[in-house]
Order: sequence, then structure tokens, then C-alpha cells
Amino acid sequence: MIAMVRRHATARNVIAVLAAIGVLALVSHGLVLPAYRAVASGFDPFGLQLPLTRAMVAIQRGAFGPGIEQASICFVAIHVFSQTLVAGFYVLFWAWMMSKSPRPLARGALLLLPLLAVLCVLVEDAGFLVLVFSDSHVPRHDVTTATLIVHRVRFFLGDVNLAITLTLAAFTIYFRSRAPAVGNVE
Repeated sequence: MIAMVRRHATARNVIAVLAAIGVLALVSHGLVLPAYRAVASGFDPFGLQLPLTRAMVAIQRGAFGPGIEQASICFVAIHVFSQTLVAGFYVLFWAWMMSKSPRPLARGALLLLPLLAVLCVLVEDAGFLVLVFSDSHVPRHDVTTATLIVHRVRFFLGDVNLAITLTLAAFTIYFRSRAPAVGNVE
């Protein structure tokens, strides 16, 4: 799998995935989020809120209006797809940067790290859907607590992925600037 990723890690593919993320963000912010907010008393979806506490979840569940289930399903579909694209971007971009560095930067297993964030998104969104589809008068402390833990881990993994991206970029730029020029013999 890692060899396949490295074969597809081209500047064109990295830019294509980044463009797809941009288009999906426009669709999400232009269509899906306003529809969600309209049936959620102005609240953003749980997956976009940080910090998010059990009290906040309870208040928002009580404020949901008719149609929240359909709006939540639409948001979850877009959210999972966009986070999968973001993970794909990280994987391709990291592999592309590693191929551009004259020195080895990291092992191939590092490319699997963004997939943990996608796994967290799946678990988190499933938990939030359980909360949306269940009776808002029945506190679901077990589901809420577990989902909020995964939610915080996902945001942490996002920060880790960004830090790795910046570190790989810095090392790639540094090593390329220090590498001897090939073919420029005077």
C-alpha cells in the first residue's frame, strides 16, 4: 500500500486532492451548514465544535427542530468524505515531500497516521448520530462521554498531522537547500 501511495504522490495529484477539498468546503459551508443551522436553532454540527462539553450537547439536543435527522445525515456524509480527502491529502503530500528530499525523512508507516483521524471521524459521527436520533429528553451520558473523548482525540490528531506536515516541509526545504547542485559543474 505504501509503495502504491509513493507512486501516486505527484504534484498534480496533491493539487487535485487539495482542489477537491476546496470545492467540498464551499459546498459544505454554502449549502449543508446553513441547512443544518436552520433546524438546529443556529448551532453548528457537533463535529465542528471545540470545545464541546456534555452540557453543551444536552442544551443543543433540546434545541433541535424537525428535520435535524436529515440535516445530520447530510452533514455526516460530507464530514466523513471531507476528512477522508484531508487524510488523503496528508498522505500524498507527505509522500511527495519525502520523495523530494535528498535525505530520508521518515518511514513509510508514518503515512498511515492520517487514517487514524478518519477512524476517529467515523466513530465520532456515529456517536453524534446516536445522540441526534435518540430522544432528547433521555440523557445519553455513556454515548456522550465516549463520543466527546473521540472528538477531542480527532482534533488532537489533526494538530499532530499539521505539525508533521510543517516539520516535513521545513526539513525538505532545508535538505534541498543544502544538497549539492547536480549537473551544474563549471
